[in-house]
Amino acid sequence: MRKIVLAAVAAFTLFSSSPASADPPFPAPSGPAPVDPASFTDVGVARLVVALDDGAVSVTEGQRVTYTVTVANDGGTAYADARVAHVLPSGARLHSAAGAAGVDGGEVTWRVPLAPGERRVFTVTADVVSGELTATVCVAPGPGRALASCASDIDLYAASPARRAWAAAATVALTGIVVSGGALLLWRRAALNSRHRSGKAAR
Repeated sequence: MRKIVLAAVAAFTLFSSSPASADPPFPAPSGPAPVDPASFTDVGVARLVVALDDGAVSVTEGQRVTYTVTVANDGGTAYADARVAHVLPSGARLHSAAGAAGVDGGEVTWRVPLAPGERRVFTVTADVVSGELTATVCVAPGPGRALASCASDIDLYAASPARRAWAAAATVALTGIVVSGGALLLWRRAALNSRHRSGKAAR
């Protein structure tokens, strides 16, 4: 036990008595200077962007809208099989989709090669059925790859003139029924009161 303690004391004395100016036990690593990440133009991440617009702010029932889908490769990498998917709103019915690779219900897909700096434009037409319209489009650099970009287009919904006219007519008719019913009720109440007073007078 004493030998172990003496060895520990000797080791402590050796390291504590080393001059402060001595070289460090491990030399500083040498190599190239760190690289600023901002200097990379394409760090293996898909620089694909997509936009969606139908040129409308509000729509009515029965109106046909045309969505313009724009996809661009803003990076320095070429993509041989980029995937573009456009999902129509539940309140719209697909009419046509130019150059589509597939249509599944309200989803339209395209498969396109995109060279660096290339831009592609597609159009989709749909008929408005009802409700607020929110359409979405996304792009991925290839099958099974994560989405690189998405965009949406939102339109407010307004009932068609014919439906508004029908609703107005229905409101007028309902109001007339309510007023007539109220007048009839008042007339019957007045008649009952009159009979009641006549009966009292006869007694």
